Amino acid sequence: MCWKSELQKLTRKPPSSEVMRTIIDVMRGRADDRSAALTSAALADTGLMAGITNVLRPTLDEVNELFWNQNAKYGTFYKRIFKAAELGLIGLDTESNLEVIRNVRNVFAHSMIDLTFATPEISAACDRLTISNDAQFFIDQENERKTRYRYCYACDAVFRGLLAYASAQWLTFGPAQKPSQPILP
Repeated sequence: MCWKSELQKLTRKPPSSEVMRTIIDVMRGRADDRSAALTSAALADTGLMAGITNVLRPTLDEVNELFWNQNAKYGTFYKRIFKAAELGLIGLDTESNLEVIRNVRNVFAHSMIDLTFATPEISAACDRLTISNDAQFFIDQENERKTRYRYCYACDAVFRGLLAYASAQWLTFGPAQKPSQPILP
């Protein structure tokens, strides 16, 4: 087996039982902002894949073709956002949030300068995120890392919302179908 294939297998493993606490731990923890941005965005991306997989119900080989093989149909975060919107999984607010998340993640992933959520351009982008009233309550309690919390809560909403939807749908063993209205606004 090729070392590249072995590394790719790691990204295909299902989330651990502890993953539901990950965003909260990352948001509140001592990890640097770059790590927090990348980890939180990866979980939002996982939620997108769960939602898309739930609607399309691909075989294991088809999952590889859709997400993992070279030139996969939905092999990028951008393509998964587009497909989730096309399938009616997400509405305009969530699609807009995911565009902010994707772009902020890309800056943290590819920039070679010191960045934090306090960097003016990152803070301004994160101010565009639409947050639930419940999440806003907790963000307002934070004194030093409001922008980081805002970003992480937006990622968490996508991850938990689409994962919960997919889990509930799989438990019904019903046929694959698009939702009648967006799962997330």
